Amino acid sequence: MSRFIEKRNALLIFMVLFAVGGASFQYGRYLSFAHQGGVVDEQDAERSSATPPNIQRARRQFTAIRDRIAAQGGSGTELLEQVLNFVHDHSVHEMNERNSRHGIHVPTVIDQMVRVMEGEDTERPALTCGPRAMIMSIILQQFQIDSRIIQIYSDSYDTVQSHRLLEVFNPETRQWEMWDPDYRVAYIDRRTGRGVDSISLIQGEKENFAPRNGELVGWEVTAEQHGRSLTRVRDNYFKAVMFENSARGMSYPIIFIGKDFDRQKRFQNGLTFEEWSQKNYKQPRFIGAGRKLYR
Repeated sequence: MSRFIEKRNALLIFMVLFAVGGASFQYGRYLSFAHQGGVVDEQDAERSSATPPNIQRARRQFTAIRDRIAAQGGSGTELLEQVLNFVHDHSVHEMNERNSRHGIHVPTVIDQMVRVMEGEDTERPALTCGPRAMIMSIILQQFQIDSRIIQIYSDSYDTVQSHRLLEVFNPETRQWEMWDPDYRVAYIDRRTGRGVDSISLIQGEKENFAPRNGELVGWEVTAEQHGRSLTRVRDNYFKAVMFENSARGMSYPIIFIGKDFDRQKRFQNGLTFEEWSQKNYKQPRFIGAGRKLYR
């Protein structure tokens, strides 16, 4: 039976990857900055005379961050950990009026992070889960590492609640793995010690998976590190996931609804999760266990 489940999950993952064309997913208009200022060199930045000065400066700063991380000598999983730690350590989790209403201004945020990196007496930028994932994705592009922003959902509350993190294609393991800079953890399969993708965790048994922070593994152990509870994420989220996508001409998101999500539940606004998604996202496609891809 376990072998059958693994094959089923592998097929579901393949269907999602086929639907999105294997592209790196983007996070709205903010990740479009990554394609303006993603993997570039100094000469490329200077050649682009039409590029605003603040974008050119941000490009150079992303290059400086890449060089600082590269100097640590990591590769594969170790490199991913270094990028994860950089984003977490050079920002602070905080929801304020500006980032809740307007999102973030990438050049300003990266300028703050570089100032912190260089030891200046300045505050770390206040970021929530989505912007932290987005910044990590842009830095990974500097290393030619593919990533995609995902959003996991809960049906445990009166309103639709979600949390953003990344799936990263680990060049060492050659597979997609979940990395969360907001909590500074990666997710692993306890049975193998290897990284795990979102669909495998959602469709599997929760006790088989755990967050990892360096040598620390476990929902409770890792939560103690930063004073925020990952057990709440374990118990209430990982029931559905959205792959955000506007790359390669794909203008719709893919939403995978897991076996434990209450599809019939009506939230405070009177809508089911699928109705809410259709109202809030542009032409979402839904997929789940035993279901075909549909609009």
